[in-house]
Order: sequence, then C-alpha cells, then structure tokens
Amino acid sequence: MIMDKHAYLIIAHSNLEQLHKLLLLLDDPRNDIYIHLDLKSKLDIKKITPPHMKYSHCKFCERVNVGWGNVSQIQTEFNLFELATQVEHSYYHLISGIDLPLHSQDYIHRYFNGKNFEYIGYSPSWNVRERVYCHNLFLGKLRYPNRYVRGGFQKLRQIYNKFQILLGYRRKQPKYEFQAGCNWVSVTHDFVLSLLENKDEINMLIVLMKFTNKHSLITRNSEIVFIM
Repeated sequence: MIMDKHAYLIIAHSNLEQLHKLLLLLDDPRNDIYIHLDLKSKLDIKKITPPHMKYSHCKFCERVNVGWGNVSQIQTEFNLFELATQVEHSYYHLISGIDLPLHSQDYIHRYFNGKNFEYIGYSPSWNVRERVYCHNLFLGKLRYPNRYVRGGFQKLRQIYNKFQILLGYRRKQPKYEFQAGCNWVSVTHDFVLSLLENKDEINMLIVLMKFTNKHSLITRNSEIVFIM
C-alpha cells in the first residue's frame, strides 16, 4: 500500500475525445483509474484508454445500464468502489467522464496530503417533501432525447406531485435524516469501507424507497444519511 495513492472512479458514457483528455490529465504514478462505461454507450471499450498513457493503469468495472435518477446509478458507484478498494488508496474521487481537473496532479496531491476529511456536497434548500415523500412518476423519461417529450413528462410529474401534497399524501419512509446533493465526491478509504459494509442495508432502503427521486447514497458513522 502507498498511502498517497489516489483512485479516480470515472462514470463515462460518451464523448471519447474529452474522456481521453481527462485520462491524460490524470495519468500519474500516484493515481489509479477505474472506469465504468455505460452499458448502452456506443463507445468501443477497447479504445477508451489512450495509447500514449504512461503511468496510470485503467481498470474497468462491471457495466450497468445507467438511468438518470435511477437506482442503477447507485449500483454503478458500488461496482466502482468495490473494484477500487481492492487496493488501499488515501482518497477516492468519483467523477464523470466529461469532467476535467482545474489543477495539476502535483497541486491536487499536495492539497489532500495529510488530510482526513470527506468532501461531500449537499444542498440545505433541497425539497425533501416532493423528492422523498411523493410517489415520483416518469423518472426514467427525464432524459428523453426529445426535449418536448421530456418537458411534458417533467410537467406531468410536477403536477402529480403537487396533487399529492394538496391531498396530504405522504409516503412512509424509514426514519433517517434525508439530505441531497451532487453525487461526485472525494472520500477516504475508511469512508468507502463503511459504505460497502452497509451495502445490504442500503439495498434494503433502495427497495423501500422505490419511486423516490434519488441518485446515490452516502453513509456517515455507519448511518445512511444522504440520498442524492
């Protein structure tokens, strides 16, 4: 184990040129790279790794058909975390295939050196009532290619949610503190191990929360506190 090693966990779907640029910017002896390529992606997985990478090794996790606002995103993240923790890293950065670092790897490693913080963003103004306690319809349609069809499904979902709130309908949910935010994080090895240790509980919670608008789950002190 090299304690200053970082793991970059990339969820990729399209735009091979930008993905290559990202991988070359992450190419560093201090980095390991783990990639999930969406099962429905048209990219050739054999061409994902740029031929002129020198230092980092790219590994691919089991592929999932990822849907926006769907539990498939959580499964994708689990697959990446499980693969990456086969080797201990000081930090795990979960990013998308269309992200690019704003600083050099020297700057990034220097910034995280000696730190033991979890970098997880959340929004205090998040509408818990609508996203958790309403029966959300058409989540699989909210990324429909045609913007008019997509907008129609979005409007129908919003109307149906307001109707539920007006009638006082409130779905029964487990007694957790719910928060939400971006699913892209930078977290420590101990944090990821805690997440994986709670995988069964998280999967049970996912079943209970079917038809909520969710992206990913985060734990803190063995308690599930974030649904994003």
